[in-house]
Amino acid sequence: MSDAPHAADPVADPVADPTPAELAAPAGRPAGTRRRAILRWTKRLFAVFIALLVAVFVSFFSIDLGRYPGLKSLAEREASKYLERPMHIGSLHALITPGEFELRDVVIEGRTADGKTAEARPFFTAKRIRVHVPWWTLFKSRVEVEVTLNEWKMLVETFPGRGHNLPKLTPKTKSTGPRRFSTTVRFAYAQNGEFEFEDHGTPWSVRAPNLNFELVRAENLNAYVGKAQFRGGTVQIQKFLPMSTDLTTRFVLDGGKVVFRGSPQELD
Repeated sequence: MSDAPHAADPVADPVADPTPAELAAPAGRPAGTRRRAILRWTKRLFAVFIALLVAVFVSFFSIDLGRYPGLKSLAEREASKYLERPMHIGSLHALITPGEFELRDVVIEGRTADGKTAEARPFFTAKRIRVHVPWWTLFKSRVEVEVTLNEWKMLVETFPGRGHNLPKLTPKTKSTGPRRFSTTVRFAYAQNGEFEFEDHGTPWSVRAPNLNFELVRAENLNAYVGKAQFRGGTVQIQKFLPMSTDLTTRFVLDGGKVVFRGSPQELD
């Protein structure tokens, strides 16, 4: 028997020649570690994708529509046409929540006794008006909206000869053509507001600061019901000393009338 070394038998000696898989595998990193690394990087790439998707979503729904003067001008023009009174909008915004829109620095011009608007005090101003339109109502014949007002003021004036500063709030004639949608205010909430009334004929006035009110559509009554409250108001009659007044009331809008709950008094 020869004592010379013999060639290694790959079958008898399994470590003689590494397999291709063993050659491809890095030393000191088992297959399980590679799988965890791949899974970790897959999660990171997926997170980056989600972040990019969210960024696009936020950018789309938080776009400032005021950057497109054509849209703001269109809204001002159509509102002024409906009210028959100039209306101005500082900016329009579409918020991140679908169906949420915001108008800022809204002004509806007033009118003097001789019909001029340029010299008159504004009929209505609002720092912010937020409108919510549930998308699901777009699939119905009636579009429902919810409105919230913040930091607003309304001035109602009457002049000798039955003149007033009110804009046109309802259409003069009803459309005879086909109507695809009707718009209903389902809910309205106003806070941090002020209402002021001045009769320049008598004269007498009412000022209601810190006014908050809620208005809800009651389908069972086919009318709007609401409540209003203010504190620290004043009533001035001619040259008599002003009287302080507070008010908390519930009311129903019955067509063109305001019916105060618990009182037979109605205001046209």
